[in-house]
Amino acid sequence: VGPVYLRLDDPAFRSYVQYANQTYEEEEAGDEELGLDLSAPPPESWFHGRISRQTASSRLHDLLGEQGVYLVRESETQPGDYAISYLSRTGYVHHFKINSNCGDYFIGGRQFMSLSELIGFYSNCSCILENESLELPVVPPKPVPLYIMLRATAPHVKNPGTDELTIDVWEVFVLLSRLNDDWGWGHSQRSGESGLIPLMIMEDVRAK
Repeated sequence: VGPVYLRLDDPAFRSYVQYANQTYEEEEAGDEELGLDLSAPPPESWFHGRISRQTASSRLHDLLGEQGVYLVRESETQPGDYAISYLSRTGYVHHFKINSNCGDYFIGGRQFMSLSELIGFYSNCSCILENESLELPVVPPKPVPLYIMLRATAPHVKNPGTDELTIDVWEVFVLLSRLNDDWGWGHSQRSGESGLIPLMIMEDVRAK
């Protein structure tokens, strides 16, 4: 049987177009239409900065017997990436890697716009292990900022065709992720733009 062609004024064609448009709109609605609760405790209650697996495990075991105990740490071996360290009901500590790329965060095939959104999802909407969710954050011994504020000490002109930002001296950025030793993905407090920033011309705002 060969292909079947429909005329533009054919009622069957109009019905197909209506169905296709409805299906597309439903797919585009995504999680927002589902009304997911992505609220999370404040980062200062669960972010521990760059600590080792061993240190994370020790801090979690201090709350052995509690349900859903977790913390978030920056990877020691891959700066810019993160991990959820989670104490299961069996007393075993699991470490779930979070990949960071250009301001987005990826875990288990899912993409999130922030670490707080990711934590909210696995606290309220999904299990981190079978029948286990994030419930009780471990507060760090002292507060650790989730994002580093950087100040440009020299100007930088964007290379055409790249995601680099043109930068003015003393412009301040939020470092969203560290891609390597030379480059990071930053958000300008002046322009509101996000893009690649050269770390060699940046200093920590807290340095002055």
